[in-house]
Amino acid sequence: MRTPRGCYLPGGGAEKDETPEQTVEREALEECGFVIQVQSMLGRAVQFCYSEEESAYFEKICDFLQAQIVGITAPSEPDHQILWVTPEQACAMLLHESHCWAARGFHPVVETLK
Repeated sequence: MRTPRGCYLPGGGAEKDETPEQTVEREALEECGFVIQVQSMLGRAVQFCYSEEESAYFEKICDFLQAQIVGITAPSEPDHQILWVTPEQACAMLLHESHCWAARGFHPVVETLK
């Protein structure tokens, strides 16, 4: 997704008491207009990110799930643009190293992410 802040994989923060599956279903609908059916958990990454807005570092826990698009509607976040690119192109664009890790395919070893 291209947003005013940069490029990211679709997704976002979980709401109170929301499961990763519920979060990705809601975020896919809001950001992409995709109605999805979650199939499985692919992996999890933990990354420390700096927020310029809050002048603080945060532990970012990213769950990556496999899903199938089963319907399409209008997204509720019109400033998000869907980009279809190769994993290599994605890694050149994505702002979070954890998203690049997911785009490249998961590795069975523990990696230290920037």
